Amino acid sequence: MKNPTDTVTAIILLALCGIGAKSVNELPGASGIDIIGPATFPKTVLILLTLCSAVLLGKNFCSNANEKYWPEFYITKKIFFFLLIIYLYLIILVWLGNWFAEMEKPLFHANGGFGISTFLFLLVALPYLGKRRLGETLLIASITTGMLIGIFSFFFQVQLP
Repeated sequence: MKNPTDTVTAIILLALCGIGAKSVNELPGASGIDIIGPATFPKTVLILLTLCSAVLLGKNFCSNANEKYWPEFYITKKIFFFLLIIYLYLIILVWLGNWFAEMEKPLFHANGGFGISTFLFLLVALPYLGKRRLGETLLIASITTGMLIGIFSFFFQVQLP
């Protein structure tokens, strides 16, 4: 084992791929005349991620370099805090989606929870990742949220929470 960071990253990604594979197996298969079903894209991504993780792990064990690197504590703390922000985003996304779905007269007929939570997530995440100008952050958050809603609504014809 030459680089503990690569080893830990590869093992975590392989574990996440295993969890993802279990979840994807619960999706319905392709219908009678369709070749591509709801599980095709997630399976493809999981296969590619598993292969990349296995290559990273194998390359790390076969490497002759004695390079040992572990990120400094403040970087590790920043990574875990960002993962917490992502987790809170997912909680707010589901909560808002359920809240709008249970309303008698919802403010948004579709994509309301996704739109609001994604916009708020980007408003918090972009400055945390280094964007300092408020106008630029607002513009990026607005355009990104609008494009995602447009792509999922019109191209994929999927309603988000």
